[in-house]
Amino acid sequence: MLRCTSWEAILWDYFYYIEEVPQNEWRAKDFSSFALVKASFGETATQNLHKQFKRKYIVK
Repeated sequence: MLRCTSWEAILWDYFYYIEEVPQNEWRAKDFSSFALVKASFGETATQNLHKQFKRKYIVK
């Protein structure tokens, strides 16, 4: 079995997580993992992807 996941896909999952789980409920490893993914993908690219996510995902 071959599995490949992009930083973009991982970030997209984190953006859902941010919308669904308040950060005061995050575990320490959630913060460190999110920071690692953002650093790997790049801050500007992460911000641009988050803007795309916000246009598609509306919290009701």
